[in-house]
Amino acid sequence: MDASLPKNMADKAAGRAAAHVRMFIYFAAGMAGLLFGLDQGVISGALPFISQEWNLSSAVQEWVVSSMMVGAATGAIVASVMAKKIGRKKSLMIGATLFIIGSLGSGFAVSADMLIGFRLILGLSVGIASYTAPLYLAEM
Repeated sequence: MDASLPKNMADKAAGRAAAHVRMFIYFAAGMAGLLFGLDQGVISGALPFISQEWNLSSAVQEWVVSSMMVGAATGAIVASVMAKKIGRKKSLMIGATLFIIGSLGSGFAVSADMLIGFRLILGLSVGIASYTAPLYLAEM
């Protein structure tokens, strides 16, 4: 009877560890939904300063803001194929990588054209995450 006690305790510890890992996965994948709102909120606060610094016309300002929407729509379409072919987890990893690239690029942009390009990349990442994260969470 004493020999089964450590095994039972080990099973409980492994179960608790697995529950912690699942909670981390749920939390991390659930954060994908916040990307869209975060990026929209950031540009609304930064746009007056960017417009003044680079003397942007209203048409270019519209492109700076809406470029992420174009990227997100494209990213969602691409994600539907990508999630099916390479899987949800790898799709989310690609989306996270694109988010890092787009965020760094947007932060270091020296022109409106660069900013629009990197916001398109951010939009792709948001579209991928918006499509893939709910699928991944549902399967977990």
